Amino acid sequence: MRKLLILAPLVLLSACSLGPIATTPTQAYTLHASNSFGQTTMAKNPGVILVSNSTSAPNINSTNMYYQTQPYQLQSFAKNTWLNTPNEMLTANIAENLNALGYFKAVLNGVNPGVNVAYTLNTRVISLYQDFTQNPSQLILSVEVTIISNQQHKVLGSEIFNYKVPCTENTPYAGVVAANKALSQFLNDMDRFVLEATKA
Repeated sequence: MRKLLILAPLVLLSACSLGPIATTPTQAYTLHASNSFGQTTMAKNPGVILVSNSTSAPNINSTNMYYQTQPYQLQSFAKNTWLNTPNEMLTANIAENLNALGYFKAVLNGVNPGVNVAYTLNTRVISLYQDFTQNPSQLILSVEVTIISNQQHKVLGSEIFNYKVPCTENTPYAGVVAANKALSQFLNDMDRFVLEATKA
């Protein structure tokens, strides 16, 4: 009995000396396009445009980063996430991009503040995932864009933009890099779409 009492503290001390079990921290990533992408124009539109809060398909309305290893089935990475939902990041990028374009009198984003808004831009993220059924893997991005004339009460244009960007590696981070490239391409195409839909 005395031997057991002596051994018990030694076992506890040796267990404590091992320290906490090492765990891999979760990595959070952002979507932010390079400022070098986008259309340029000398034209000016006297209207105010509202970039409404983006929506998304229910299965991607979260910070989860999704991938596919077989058709029709999406899974989420365990240790890799988006910093915010794709909806929130897309809205911020669109507003920043349209501000940089300098075409509209003002660019508002979020909820309609009640001022005289000439146009509303609605966007919906349809797909955002890394496709491992291809080698190298590909980043899939699909976004629906609709622009509305609030003065004329009609849709000026609606289009779905689809992108497949090859990843340099079959890793989540390579998927993030490809996603930002796809976002840059989308903003460039969206600028052209908006300029065409709202030209006088």
